[in-house]
Amino acid sequence: YKELQLLDSSSFQELIALKLRIAQYEELLNVSKDIEFDFETSRIVGDYSNNYNSSLIISAGENEGIEIDTPVAGYNGIIGRISNVSKTISRVLLLNNVNSRIPVSISENGYQGILVGQGSKNPTVEYLDNIEKIIIGDLVFTSGKGSIFPPFQLVGQVANKKNNRLEIEVFEDIKSLSHVRLLNYNIDDES
Repeated sequence: YKELQLLDSSSFQELIALKLRIAQYEELLNVSKDIEFDFETSRIVGDYSNNYNSSLIISAGENEGIEIDTPVAGYNGIIGRISNVSKTISRVLLLNNVNSRIPVSISENGYQGILVGQGSKNPTVEYLDNIEKIIIGDLVFTSGKGSIFPPFQLVGQVANKKNNRLEIEVFEDIKSLSHVRLLNYNIDDES
């Protein structure tokens, strides 16, 4: 009886009407659904992060369904992506590797740029408009562009501004990691 009484109440009807209006507005604004993904954990078996071509070797490969360009994260944020895969191991190309390029967003205003590895501890962000509006300490996270990394995954924060580049302090300390997370992220093309 209470269920029927609730369904007949005017406040319940107003709530349903409001939810329908919100759904219509979201459709008009082209709001995307929440991005969901899961992850697998893998052990680090080789650390070459001191070298010019910084990388890690992990104990997961084709046998575990790992593919090239799988995003890799530590406990505090993104650290790189899979660059090579064999049956039982994979190589992780780290953010500071000279071959690493990742589209990122900076600050809550979402200024766009490309995170570029420098072969040193801190990567830089290049190809950036509005650098004068960015302040030291602004957060840097993946933009989701390029379809490799899920959006809004933490990378680091702005540590320095030089010319038209930003130096980024990466949140994750590679030396303290024993395991990494392999993000199972795929974009569904619904168009």
